[in-house]
Amino acid sequence: MNAHFLSAHERKQLLAELQRVYGVDDVPYLFLETNKERLRAFSGDLTREEIMEIDEIARIELVGTYFAKPEYGLRLSFDMMQLIGKKISKSILELTEEQAHEWMRGNGLALESEKGIHVIKHGEDFLGCGYSDGQKLWNFVPKERRIRTRAR
Repeated sequence: MNAHFLSAHERKQLLAELQRVYGVDDVPYLFLETNKERLRAFSGDLTREEIMEIDEIARIELVGTYFAKPEYGLRLSFDMMQLIGKKISKSILELTEEQAHEWMRGNGLALESEKGIHVIKHGEDFLGCGYSDGQKLWNFVPKERRIRTRAR
């Protein structure tokens, strides 16, 4: 496996960043970092040692769920927002219905906000993460999750 489990110190730093940016106090996962500079979260019953033993036999490529990328601070994955969304209390930008439609088409928005990474919501729905430079919100919704427009 081309990944390593986060040490206790690295986990502590990650949880501190989750608290600082998103207001999330704790998440009950084992964390791994892949060579693609992505963090993955595992919540199963296997221990680190058991996962490594299985990897020696069967070559595990991926374990757990894509959690975040340490880009622009700490950018949560689309799936992880759905899992820990109720714990997020900071860095939330609420969009109007019209803005949400534009956002889900993959477009950025001309929107004044605090500079940094934000969780994007419309009502109760989490729509992804974006980065604001203060004047524009840059879209990170994966292409496969965007609303497709028909070619004319």
